[in-house]
Amino acid sequence: GNSKDGYVQTEIIGFNPSVKRVVAFVKSGDKTLTIAKGLPAKILDTEAGAPDDHELQWKVDKINDHAFIKSVEATDTDLSSSGYKTIAIAVCEGNARELGDAAVWKFAGLLPMLDPPREDTPA
Repeated sequence: GNSKDGYVQTEIIGFNPSVKRVVAFVKSGDKTLTIAKGLPAKILDTEAGAPDDHELQWKVDKINDHAFIKSVEATDTDLSSSGYKTIAIAVCEGNARELGDAAVWKFAGLLPMLDPPREDTPA
């Protein structure tokens, strides 16, 4: 795997358009992290829209905090209306595959990316 500042990616479950997320397993020393990035709704709750067939399923630990979820959704909407595409990030301490239902996923944030329309794209 690639090493960056002591972190080594040991496995990746690549992007699949039906699940709209990527999951990476990362080690640092004897510590393992599972990191997911993808469509904000699917990172908050993998059953958003409809259940999918990804091997890892979760709801972030704050999924029942209505104010928190509304804040994330409002930020995503604001960024989108300003021309950004957003990717959400969530982190699980440990190997989420091994932890199964005991895995605790924490929302880490939204990553806005500027994706302006191409000049050759009709308005």
